[in-house]
Amino acid sequence: MDEDKTKEGHPSTDPSDPAVGPAAGYVFGISPETASDPATSDATNPGAMTSDSTSAPAPPEPPKESYANLPSTNLPAVVLSKSTEATISKSSPAKNAGAAGGASGGTGSAAAGGAAAGGTAAGGAAAGGTAAGAGVQVAKSDKFAVDEVVTFGWKAMLQYFWPLTGVLTCNCLVASVPVITSLVLTYLVPSSAGTTLLSAVVNLVGGLVGLVMSLGVFNLYLRIVDGDTITVRDVYSKYKRTWNFCLAGFVYGFMVAAGYICLILPGIYLQLRFQFYPYFILDSDASPITSLKASWAITKGATAELFFLWIVNYFIIWVGTLCLLLGIFPAQMVQNIALAKTYRALRKNTPLSEMPPGLMPVALISDTEPPPQLAV
Repeated sequence: MDEDKTKEGHPSTDPSDPAVGPAAGYVFGISPETASDPATSDATNPGAMTSDSTSAPAPPEPPKESYANLPSTNLPAVVLSKSTEATISKSSPAKNAGAAGGASGGTGSAAAGGAAAGGTAAGGAAAGGTAAGAGVQVAKSDKFAVDEVVTFGWKAMLQYFWPLTGVLTCNCLVASVPVITSLVLTYLVPSSAGTTLLSAVVNLVGGLVGLVMSLGVFNLYLRIVDGDTITVRDVYSKYKRTWNFCLAGFVYGFMVAAGYICLILPGIYLQLRFQFYPYFILDSDASPITSLKASWAITKGATAELFFLWIVNYFIIWVGTLCLLLGIFPAQMVQNIALAKTYRALRKNTPLSEMPPGLMPVALISDTEPPPQLAV
């Protein structure tokens, strides 16, 4: 009787009982005694995971030498190559995987215009998932956008109109002194050998001052793009680089003129590709040939956008001229600021590997001291 109650109300846990079977009293194949004793569990189940079995993560690789390692905020951003992007995506945490524009293993990932086998995602995806906006920032497929630089030029012109007008007015007054002096010596003073020689000297000085101011105006627009204040001193602060500017301008003018003679189109193409040489002389104290090579490098793949910007700038000047000639001054400001902004965008989105060697970084250039030598 008692045995029947035991079978009906309280099932037996004896493994020999055929009604219970060999799994009675076991939890997932582990006996209660073994589950309650960690030491026994480790001994009987050597494959069990413990906290000590977790290995420490490998230390990250040291960063490669580039402009990004230098202590400056004005340096151009580094655009990583595909091999570097793949290395970063493998060593980064899971939440950052798929960024840096490359694929990261297996099922594939994609970031901002790049797709890998197995899946695509805007902003970056890794191993079947997405991570929009995470990871390393990658440059756009286009090096710059015409509407962005023109809009920036318009807004910056409104912000800097009066300071820029004051500085340019002072430059005009300085440039007019040699011209007025030469006119006085030519028409109001009796002609003699001394006055002729003095007039020639005055004209030479006026030409040199004009070259210095031409380079200085480019410096003004670069400072406006960088959000800095502008003064008359900024026009003459880079005067030591006028010689390189003069030589590079001579080579540039000769090539463009020869291109225009050859059915015009080659001249337009060369003008678009080499037009940013003054900015490299200002930023990096580049030599004439290096500045022209650097301008050629940053404009690679952006010729169509530069041509469209060229047309837009001419349209802006034409509209300004129609406004009783007064609008031509703000129109030129918009045009020059837009070109300086375009230079910044092109240099930012050009990989260092495509730049000519020997181009000194911005942070290592001084107006009063010779640039230091980089350690090899």
